[in-house]
Amino acid sequence: MIWRLMSDQSARVSAMESGRVQAIEDVPYIDVKRLAGSSKTESVQSFGLLFLMFNTADKRFADKRVRQALHHALDTEKIISTAMVGNAAPDTGYVPATHPDQDRWPDQLFRVLSMAGVAIPSFWLGVPLIQQFALNTRIFPTGGYTSPADSVSGWLTTMALPAISLALPVSASLARLVRTSMVAELDRDYVRTARGNGLPPLLVIRSVLRNALVTPLTVLGIKVGYMLSGAVVIEAIFDLPGMGKLILEGVTGGDVALVQGTVLTIAITFLMVNVIVDLLYLLVNPRIRTV
Repeated sequence: MIWRLMSDQSARVSAMESGRVQAIEDVPYIDVKRLAGSSKTESVQSFGLLFLMFNTADKRFADKRVRQALHHALDTEKIISTAMVGNAAPDTGYVPATHPDQDRWPDQLFRVLSMAGVAIPSFWLGVPLIQQFALNTRIFPTGGYTSPADSVSGWLTTMALPAISLALPVSASLARLVRTSMVAELDRDYVRTARGNGLPPLLVIRSVLRNALVTPLTVLGIKVGYMLSGAVVIEAIFDLPGMGKLILEGVTGGDVALVQGTVLTIAITFLMVNVIVDLLYLLVNPRIRTV
């Protein structure tokens, strides 16, 4: 197979018409119909994107309304039909609508569910969970605490609803972040090279996931602080003897030492979790070990 680099568009068309080459790409719009009479032509989605760019340091373009007016003044359909001979479509964003990793129904469903999870406060979620799974079906108790030393199964049943109430909003937020990181990572050159070399899709996804988990892990360490603070309300709803309830007892009782000790314990726990997150960086992405 011989590849010829021809930067001139007319030279590529002439080579195709004369039979010196068997295939070319980037056919000029004006020559598509002529080549279609003697050769097979195919139109595919490309990465070409025409857009307006303004120097906002110029006072004439500093006003957003001026830029919007210039945008609306252009007849996009006329430009496509005349200048591009119909070989284009109005864009809706920087990512093409036909991108293989965008706008599939599982992706849309995932985004809707994750947005719903983020929008639900953990303290509100606990109330319908008690109503449905404790009062109506009686699968779990409405509240209280059973020590694992007394009964492991009892401890699991008493902690199930509080754990779901705390974990669901955080999990939805992390899921959205993982999805965004995955989409950005799937568009990198090494992924296209791996797919082009015929690597199994599962192997490619595993490699991409490891690279995409660095940012979500960072946010996870920060979310621990949110969960520790959010647990105060959850403990009150489910009548759990936790750190939040202990702080409230210390504040209402004027026990400064108890409040200081509890806050210090929470701070140490938060620091330990972030140290574990830093160690997980090395596990999910070995490239960090060399930094």
